[in-house]
Amino acid sequence: MLEYNVEAGPSKFLIGTEGGTVLTANKKPKKDVEITTRYGLESGRHLGPVYALNRSIQNPKYFLSVGDWSTKIWVEDLKVPIIRTKYHGSYLSDGMWSPTRPGAFFLARRVININIITFIRMVGWMFGIIITDKMKLLSVIKFPTPP
Repeated sequence: MLEYNVEAGPSKFLIGTEGGTVLTANKKPKKDVEITTRYGLESGRHLGPVYALNRSIQNPKYFLSVGDWSTKIWVEDLKVPIIRTKYHGSYLSDGMWSPTRPGAFFLARRVININIITFIRMVGWMFGIIITDKMKLLSVIKFPTPP
């Protein structure tokens, strides 16, 4: 899995491996690829392949990875995830940040569900709300915002 966002850096890529780790790589013109950071080596890697990587639109320093039965949210400065979802009963197939709400992201499961997870901060507490719909969804596609 390969993810590129020009706002994170013009030569910076995120790479998800079959072993469940996430790598940051730089590719500059006329130079070899340089792997700068390996996420999840000590703890926090996925138990299977990484199926999706997506940077936050509002803050490209944060990104999410989808693999095995869980989703993990990472920040570039740390090599372990800052948030992990619970293990779901079925494999997750895709995920992406909400284009309009900074604390929300979408997850697609391989069997009949899409989850919308949003984080709400109230009086010093953070709550995660999960909204589930009964439809089969294998991929999440980001549509361009209308002008």
